[in-house]
Amino acid sequence: MKNNCLNLMVGVLIFFILLFLTSTTSSKSEITRNTASLSANLEWNKTWDTPVKEMAVAGDEYINGPVAVIDAFNDSNWKTENITILRYNSLGNVIWNKTWDKNGINDGASPKSLKVDSSNNIWIVGEINGTNPDNEDAVLLSYNQSGNLTKCKIWNFNNQDCLTDLAINNNSLFVVGWTNGTSSGWTDEGLLLKIDMNGNILNKTIIKRGENTIFTSIFIKNDSVFITGYINETSADIITLKFDTNCNLVWNKIWNSGNSDWAKTIVIDKNNIIYIGGMSADNTILLKYNWAGTFISSQNLGKGNHAHVKIDSNGNILIGWTANLWASVSLKAIDTSGSEIWNTNWKDTGYMVGINDIIPTKNGTFYVLGSEGKSMGAERAIILKYSQTNVPEYSTVILPITITIALFVVILRKTKRRES
Repeated sequence: MKNNCLNLMVGVLIFFILLFLTSTTSSKSEITRNTASLSANLEWNKTWDTPVKEMAVAGDEYINGPVAVIDAFNDSNWKTENITILRYNSLGNVIWNKTWDKNGINDGASPKSLKVDSSNNIWIVGEINGTNPDNEDAVLLSYNQSGNLTKCKIWNFNNQDCLTDLAINNNSLFVVGWTNGTSSGWTDEGLLLKIDMNGNILNKTIIKRGENTIFTSIFIKNDSVFITGYINETSADIITLKFDTNCNLVWNKIWNSGNSDWAKTIVIDKNNIIYIGGMSADNTILLKYNWAGTFISSQNLGKGNHAHVKIDSNGNILIGWTANLWASVSLKAIDTSGSEIWNTNWKDTGYMVGINDIIPTKNGTFYVLGSEGKSMGAERAIILKYSQTNVPEYSTVILPITITIALFVVILRKTKRRES
């Protein structure tokens, strides 16, 4: 009896010694322990389904849940009709929804991006049919917490104008897009606007490279403005530019794979590395530059559409794209070294699905916005919520248990031999 008690005490002591040693060892590599042990788990998915076709285009973190903007289409001819804003709580319930069109008619209003400022005002940019039905005008909307429209600005710069993304910095809006027709011929030119919080344009900058230049995404860090998009010279190439906050160009870089290349999103991590998500031919790609604009690498993520890239609250890079001809949405997270943390896929049996945006939150969860339909194209908007949870590492729990059991068995056998 005494021997059995002694063996048990020895086993417990061995376990805690091993647990302490492995915990001490793993804590010396905190980045590895905090990232490689994460997994993504789907908490819920919701649809927004009305008689017209719809897709969730963009969104941002809001008060106790996300806010998203929906692009609605005519059911018969896919002509854009209006802009719908949805405010959700964290459980996926709609708190309010608002619909906007220019004059109470379906006039081709199409949202492209949504951001929330520090006062919880919701800003949306996009395009709307102009006076001439063949033209589009740029549109900027702002809503308050109750869903009331507080600002509406419509600009006709040239024949066709579209705002594609915005960022907020020091009480100024920086908005990108494209405009058509400022120079000879019907060519698209990259557009950068600096706007005050009343909707007044402070600066307008136009950049043109080759036949067409389209700006698609903007990111601001340390009072530096980074923009990506694509140009058409001999083929479609990805263009990345850096401006100061006075809209002076600092540098611009062109990337060409030899195929047609397009950029969709741009973000910057805590080490000031620039990530650009896009598409090359029919492959999803991720490009990396340093702060000075020196090219670092390109990564082919496989067959799919544009990569949507965001930075989560852990400083890791979230990447999502429509894969396998709209059969599924692929999601993955990588750390700043480029190592994969987790990957997952989402699909809805019987539907073709697509992703349009990722919304990281401060608590590590994130939302995915997109659409699904029975055939090619959107029929209803979707929003998914994922959490990122820690998974116990093999070395910190399983290994001490395994070694302790093995040693305990050896001690027990020796004790029995002595007793016999």
